[in-house]
Amino acid sequence: MHCGSKNINIYNINFHLLCNKTIARSRLQKFLHNDMMNCLKDSTFKKKAIDKSKHQPALLISAISLIFFISISIILSNTFVIKQKCILIRKRKNKKKIIKNIAKNYENNKCPRIKY
Repeated sequence: MHCGSKNINIYNINFHLLCNKTIARSRLQKFLHNDMMNCLKDSTFKKKAIDKSKHQPALLISAISLIFFISISIILSNTFVIKQKCILIRKRKNKKKIIKNIAKNYENNKCPRIKY
């Protein structure tokens, strides 16, 4: 029975990719019987994750710059929005005035003179 294999280099460990299913299954059974799967489960990671969840409160002095930056950005964005709204309202009023003037001139049969 011919079995082709390929080397896979990961870090400092060489793995062989086996083409035959029976050989691959037997290798997996060896891992299961030798409790290698339990060794691969990293229990130290779980302990470290639980220990890191206990956070210390931050001092107000260290957070002032962040709070200041966020508040300034909120204030600036609101002022820009208000300015844009005022500009749009002014443009709409000017357009309405122009339309009213055109309507008045049309009613009076007067054409506005264009000066170049």
